[in-house]
Amino acid sequence: MRRFTILVFVLINGITARCQSFIQDGDRCFDSGDYVCAISYYQNAFKNETGKDKQIAEIKLTRAKWCNERIKYANQAFNEKKYSSAKEEYQKVLDSNPKDNYAHSQILKCEKVINPPKLRKATSEELADIWNNKYGVNPERRQNLINGGIDPDDAQKRINAGEGKPIEEPKEIIKIELSLTLSKSRLNFNHYVETSEHITVYSNAKSYTVPPNYVPPWCTVQTYNGYFTITVSANPNYTSRKDWLVVKVEGKEEKLYIEQAGKPNTQNSIPKNQPSIQNSLCLQKNASTVQRVKTP
Repeated sequence: MRRFTILVFVLINGITARCQSFIQDGDRCFDSGDYVCAISYYQNAFKNETGKDKQIAEIKLTRAKWCNERIKYANQAFNEKKYSSAKEEYQKVLDSNPKDNYAHSQILKCEKVINPPKLRKATSEELADIWNNKYGVNPERRQNLINGGIDPDDAQKRINAGEGKPIEEPKEIIKIELSLTLSKSRLNFNHYVETSEHITVYSNAKSYTVPPNYVPPWCTVQTYNGYFTITVSANPNYTSRKDWLVVKVEGKEEKLYIEQAGKPNTQNSIPKNQPSIQNSLCLQKNASTVQRVKTP
């Protein structure tokens, strides 16, 4: 009999302790604003508790259900942008549970919409700071401006118009001096048949030109990337001919002088110190006359 009494006592104490644990767990959920969790623990306590503790569990359960319903109504009104109604519902929850941080933060959001802060126009210095991202970039910048008492819409409108934009210092332009040289500055050609020469162009410019109006009429030029060829026709004259052409790159030019020998004159091929045939005959005739005069 004694053992049975002890067993019953232990069982009752266990149930009581478990019920008290349900209420304590429910209280922790309620304080954090998790009303669904609190309802679950309070319901278990109500089912297993008796007497005064059961009444306490019932009261806590009723309050948790009520707060949960108010939060639902408040969230719905907030989502529908009915901020005044939402604030009233959140406030009811906060009155019942002052530890509900969520309800408190939602009330502050509603108040900002209902009673927006009085904002001023940004000064010239503040506009320059906005250009330099001192207030961050959107959407953070907008909230930072509001926190600073600056009207973000007015500031954005003025920035879009270019107001307050910092003056950029002109960047130093480094001029690179152009260079131009040719692999040859003077060409000499023989008189016979067509002859060609290859000329390399050394320059830091992107391209070069050989103006056709500078090319001698007895020359032909063909340009390529980095070099050109010049071809001369045979010289039909006995005298040499000279001329020049121009290679240009962006205002800088180099001349190429060209000379071609004349064809040889065969009539002038007899040496000057060699007597002609006619002179030889005259000398022979004079010698015969002298010989005849001297003979008795």
